[in-house]
Amino acid sequence: MYQYTSVEGVGECRENFARLVPDMERAAFDTVIASKAEYLFVDTSPMWMEKFIATALRYHVTVTDASSGREYDFSNPQDEADFRILGRK
Repeated sequence: MYQYTSVEGVGECRENFARLVPDMERAAFDTVIASKAEYLFVDTSPMWMEKFIATALRYHVTVTDASSGREYDFSNPQDEADFRILGRK
């Protein structure tokens, strides 16, 4: 159903997610909206998530969970910690 990609040193993830990270660097958008923020962790290696969080922080991109309306702003340490907990569910 999904196409996967693997990058040496970063690991495996879905191709759409792998394209999202560099798009965050090039595009001028403010938020990534996911139906549920925890879905971003599905089939995504820990290093990809680190890269995603670092890129979002660097480019001031927030993550919005459409189902709950919760917005995660990684410049707020509590938001980052709350987001990371989603990956442990």
